Amino acid sequence: MEEQPHIIKGNLGNLRGIIHKPIFPSKGIVILAHGYFTSTKLGPENLYVQIARIFANCGYEFWRFDSHGVGDSDGDFHESTYESRVNDYKIITELALKQNDNILILGHSVGTSIAVYLANMFPQNIKTLFFIAPSFGMFTDALLSKEKQISLQKQGFVYRRTQLIKKDFIDKMVSENIYQEVLKCNAKYIIFYGVNDEFYDRLSLNRVMQYMKNHTLIEISECDHNFLNNRDILLNSLTTIINDI
Repeated sequence: MEEQPHIIKGNLGNLRGIIHKPIFPSKGIVILAHGYFTSTKLGPENLYVQIARIFANCGYEFWRFDSHGVGDSDGDFHESTYESRVNDYKIITELALKQNDNILILGHSVGTSIAVYLANMFPQNIKTLFFIAPSFGMFTDALLSKEKQISLQKQGFVYRRTQLIKKDFIDKMVSENIYQEVLKCNAKYIIFYGVNDEFYDRLSLNRVMQYMKNHTLIEISECDHNFLNNRDILLNSLTTIINDI
């Protein structure tokens, strides 16, 4: 396996990331749609790095890039919008399609809803979506306290730790429109859900699954939104699923 740094020109600046290449000819290209807030192409405690290496060892190329305003890519975090992220991954997908017509998307957290939009943009090429901690609908107070949610509505922004969070992004993140996108999507959903997810409860997951035409759910006990506990179970389950595709 090779791990190569790469730069892709986005509409708002350079998008920087790492491409993991398998030893043998690639079965397809997996594109990461990373989470929000503090998430970068590394993932919480290097989650995305671990996942990328599993895919590469199973014969898939894995592309993990920071979206605009995140990590090593150009721009500042407060410039990042939901729409800019969707567009960043659209550009990345178009480039990947020049190399391989089999594209898979792996989304974590808010990246799961972005993955749905991408699948609907490229329905002939994106047949499988991997969801790590799916994030649809309203979140719990553990993500943003009630006080911060009130401030967000009143002033249009709020700080979470040191990050400026904008109302426009959150509104897109929780939009009801996503359920019709899920219903429209014909890709297969492979879902990994930590039963102790502190940000999105089981009711949120149950609701979005009602709109899915084809899904597989893997529940992982004693695991949170970022799979900081029992991560080995997640990674082993992922390996099994990839080998069965």
